Amino acid sequence: EFTRTYIQNANVNLAAPTSANGNTFWKWRVDGVDFTTSTSTTLTMDANHTATAIYFTPPPPTPTPTPVPGAGPQPIAFVKAGTSPNSGDDLFLTNVDGTSVVNLTDAQGNDALPAWSPDGSRLAYTCMRQPDGSISLPRRVCLRNADGTGFVVLSNTLADDYGPAWSRDGSQIAFTSSNCSSCQTFLSVINADGTGRFQLLFSGAGDPDWSPDNWTLVFRSFGSIWTYNRLTQTSRALTNGTIDSRPRYSPDGSKIVFQSSRDGRPQIYVMNSDGSGQTRLTNNTAYDTAPAWSPDGAKILFTSLRDGNYALYVMNADGSNPTRVTAGSDGVWRLTPTAPVIFTEEGTNNAVALDSVTHVRGPFRLSNPNNFSSDQRTRVILFTSYLGLTQADLSNPGILVVETPGFVLPVENVGTLSGIPGLGGSCIVVRLPDGLPTGALQITIKLRGLTSDPRTLNIVP
Repeated sequence: EFTRTYIQNANVNLAAPTSANGNTFWKWRVDGVDFTTSTSTTLTMDANHTATAIYFTPPPPTPTPTPVPGAGPQPIAFVKAGTSPNSGDDLFLTNVDGTSVVNLTDAQGNDALPAWSPDGSRLAYTCMRQPDGSISLPRRVCLRNADGTGFVVLSNTLADDYGPAWSRDGSQIAFTSSNCSSCQTFLSVINADGTGRFQLLFSGAGDPDWSPDNWTLVFRSFGSIWTYNRLTQTSRALTNGTIDSRPRYSPDGSKIVFQSSRDGRPQIYVMNSDGSGQTRLTNNTAYDTAPAWSPDGAKILFTSLRDGNYALYVMNADGSNPTRVTAGSDGVWRLTPTAPVIFTEEGTNNAVALDSVTHVRGPFRLSNPNNFSSDQRTRVILFTSYLGLTQADLSNPGILVVETPGFVLPVENVGTLSGIPGLGGSCIVVRLPDGLPTGALQITIKLRGLTSDPRTLNIVP
């Protein structure tokens, strides 16, 4: 601790080491108020100020988590009061008929607003876990595997972050943010691995969801539903100040379901994706809120107070046959996992593939003198639909398998396609193994047990 005197309105550069005495830097506080999470910042001396670098001791490692008993293929995730003392609200799983209810998170603080990843393997949600392990505001966007393992805090700034929504290719997550309790909300987007966070500064915006083509976000702002196309950078109001929120695209992108208080109390409405055909689906004296589509678009899940307490209901997409599921709120339907797709060259069944060194398309030889590896075996880059994998996932050899009849092609790298407008996907680097036959080989990709259609990879002597 020290005191220094500066000329009034001077800009003072503050810098803190990332670690000190085994502790990790967390944030700067100025006059007792959180200022920034950057180790380096600038403070204007317009008055006397006290700047403090806050460090925390990393929580001790916890044992490798095991799957939550009973957490399986239940398609609906939702929120209700936890079952342990001081747990707050937790995330639960259930079947559509209300059976096999399982507490997935069972943690201190409130866990809320779940969102399934497109492949159904993970949940993004709102939690209150801080870097030092404490439970407090601001809220964070967190991730967890569908079996309860793999907990990660994804967003870690001083902003209040909540209400995540996955992009349809699983590569990004949009959510609602605010930099202070009295500030207007705005939209933020972050990569699914926690990198690349940026803001979309629509004042008062929140409740985002993605269109099937990944380019358009639908959201609420000041009681209206808006869309924003990231490719054309154009926005459009679909409703006009009718106290609307919680918009969600249908699986095929043709409809948007939302809640609205335009008739005096929150009810469920649907409209075409261009804003036309706005139609009321529920009509109750109690509140009906938080709609979510089934994977096939035939049904809508929603929260209702018609029983006097929060409960999940499911109805047909036209509003008919509402049926109670279970007690709880904010339910979301797990998407049905689909098999991966190997991209093909136009007009052929040939896999889109390049030599990893020369970036030349096939046919490929087993060995390549230009390869930097000691074995000089050819490495081939395959291009696929988005797999939702990182390099760390390859530690489990059963998650991703590339094979041709009689041979497994070792996977050495996996990553996400970027920088190509309109094209989302993944790239895989495989090594051509010893003994691989020549000719037009049929290769497949197996992702978590789901196998792609075969594509042709041409190998020459």
